[in-house]
Amino acid sequence: MVKADVHLARVALVLAELDAPGTGGMVNADTMERAAKIVDFTLDCWRALPEQGSFALSYRAERLNAAVDRLTAWLEEHGEANRRQLPRLHVAGVQSAGDLDDLLRRYEQIHPGRVEIEQPEGRGRPGQVIYPPLRGERAI
Repeated sequence: MVKADVHLARVALVLAELDAPGTGGMVNADTMERAAKIVDFTLDCWRALPEQGSFALSYRAERLNAAVDRLTAWLEEHGEANRRQLPRLHVAGVQSAGDLDDLLRRYEQIHPGRVEIEQPEGRGRPGQVIYPPLRGERAI
């Protein structure tokens, strides 16, 4: 996926050459649109392969997806957790508040509705509670 833009340009050039061999010039919008559909199809094929796991745009995103998998496994084993527990227990390798924010944001994208803000009984600040995924829930 990191090289999809380069692949798009190459496919567009091939399609332009097929349309008008040897003429050169600008690649029209129709040709770019057809090239984009081909690249999208290719990416969808890669996403469909089961051994690919999560499909990431960068190494950082790949590491974040792996951390979400570890968080999911931990939550399924231990049940719900609050935001303060995760760094204290070193769940999914969280080392900073920024790491935790990124992790929970991605977890919420994959498992919508499983990160909630809850008001404690009586006084106190609201806190985040993270729930395990629902059984049978499909990750995106």
